[in-house]
Amino acid sequence: NGEPTVNAPLPAVKILLGNLIKNAFTYTEQGRITIILNTSNVVISDTGVGIDPDAENGQKGYGLGLLIVKDICRKYNWSVELSNNRANGCDATVDFIN
Repeated sequence: NGEPTVNAPLPAVKILLGNLIKNAFTYTEQGRITIILNTSNVVISDTGVGIDPDAENGQKGYGLGLLIVKDICRKYNWSVELSNNRANGCDATVDFIN
Protein backbone atom coordinates (compact mmCIF):
# COMPACT_ATOMS: atom_id res chain seq x y z
CA ASN A 1 0.00 0.00 0.00
CA GLY A 2 3.04 2.31 -0.03
CA GLU A 3 2.79 3.25 3.64
CA PRO A 4 5.87 2.92 5.86
CA THR A 5 5.92 -0.24 7.97
CA VAL A 6 8.18 -1.20 10.85
CA ASN A 7 8.65 -4.83 11.84
CA ALA A 8 8.66 -4.49 15.62
CA PRO A 9 6.16 -4.70 18.48
CA LEU A 10 3.99 -1.59 18.72
CA PRO A 11 4.96 -0.93 22.38
CA ALA A 12 8.65 -0.72 21.43
CA VAL A 13 7.92 1.71 18.59
CA LYS A 14 5.70 3.83 20.87
CA ILE A 15 8.41 4.01 23.53
CA LEU A 16 11.10 4.86 20.97
CA LEU A 17 9.08 7.63 19.28
CA GLY A 18 7.67 8.86 22.59
CA ASN A 19 11.14 9.31 24.09
CA LEU A 20 12.51 11.10 21.03
CA ILE A 21 9.50 13.42 20.78
CA LYS A 22 9.52 14.12 24.54
CA ASN A 23 13.21 14.97 24.33
CA ALA A 24 12.58 17.38 21.45
CA PHE A 25 9.80 19.14 23.40
CA THR A 26 11.92 19.27 26.57
CA TYR A 27 14.74 21.16 24.86
CA THR A 28 12.64 23.38 22.57
CA GLU A 29 11.08 26.21 24.56
CA GLN A 30 10.23 28.19 21.45
CA GLY A 31 10.46 27.20 17.83
CA ARG A 32 9.28 24.02 16.21
CA ILE A 33 9.58 20.26 16.11
CA THR A 34 9.39 18.41 12.80
CA ILE A 35 8.73 14.68 12.42
CA ILE A 36 9.45 13.07 9.05
CA LEU A 37 8.59 9.40 8.58
CA ASN A 38 9.98 7.65 5.51
CA THR A 39 9.84 4.01 4.47
CA SER A 40 13.24 3.34 6.02
CA ASN A 41 13.65 5.91 8.80
CA VAL A 42 12.19 8.58 11.03
CA VAL A 43 13.78 11.97 11.64
CA ILE A 44 12.73 14.16 14.55
CA SER A 45 14.20 17.66 14.29
CA ASP A 46 13.87 20.56 16.68
CA THR A 47 15.02 24.15 16.95
CA GLY A 48 16.00 23.78 20.60
CA VAL A 49 19.38 24.05 22.26
CA GLY A 50 21.15 21.25 20.37
CA ILE A 51 23.43 18.62 21.85
CA ASP A 52 25.81 19.55 24.64
CA PRO A 53 29.38 18.71 23.50
CA ASP A 54 30.08 17.24 26.95
CA ALA A 55 27.18 14.79 26.46
CA GLU A 56 28.57 13.80 23.08
CA ASN A 57 31.92 13.02 24.69
CA GLY A 58 30.27 10.86 27.34
CA GLN A 59 31.06 13.26 30.20
CA LYS A 60 27.44 14.06 31.06
CA GLY A 61 25.51 11.37 29.18
CA TYR A 62 22.31 11.65 27.19
CA GLY A 63 19.75 10.82 29.88
CA LEU A 64 17.54 7.81 30.51
CA GLY A 65 15.13 8.42 27.60
CA LEU A 66 17.86 8.35 24.98
CA LEU A 67 19.52 5.34 26.60
CA ILE A 68 16.19 3.52 26.24
CA VAL A 69 16.03 4.60 22.58
CA LYS A 70 19.54 3.25 21.99
CA ASP A 71 18.64 -0.02 23.74
CA ILE A 72 15.53 -0.52 21.57
CA CYS A 73 17.54 0.23 18.44
CA ARG A 74 20.20 -2.27 19.46
CA LYS A 75 17.54 -4.93 20.11
CA TYR A 76 15.99 -4.57 16.63
CA ASN A 77 19.27 -3.91 14.79
CA TRP A 78 18.30 -0.33 13.93
CA SER A 79 20.67 2.61 14.07
CA VAL A 80 20.12 5.90 15.86
CA GLU A 81 22.08 9.08 15.26
CA LEU A 82 21.87 12.37 17.14
CA SER A 83 23.38 15.47 15.61
CA ASN A 84 23.18 19.23 15.82
CA ASN A 85 21.36 20.84 12.91
CA ARG A 86 21.54 24.18 11.09
CA ALA A 87 18.73 25.59 13.24
CA ASN A 88 20.97 25.12 16.34
CA GLY A 89 18.72 22.30 17.45
CA CYS A 90 18.99 18.54 17.24
CA ASP A 91 18.19 15.92 14.61
CA ALA A 92 17.41 12.44 15.89
CA THR A 93 17.43 9.89 13.06
CA VAL A 94 16.44 6.25 13.46
CA ASP A 95 17.16 4.01 10.47
CA PHE A 96 14.95 0.92 10.53
CA ILE A 97 16.85 -0.84 7.73
CA ASN A 98 20.53 -1.69 8.19
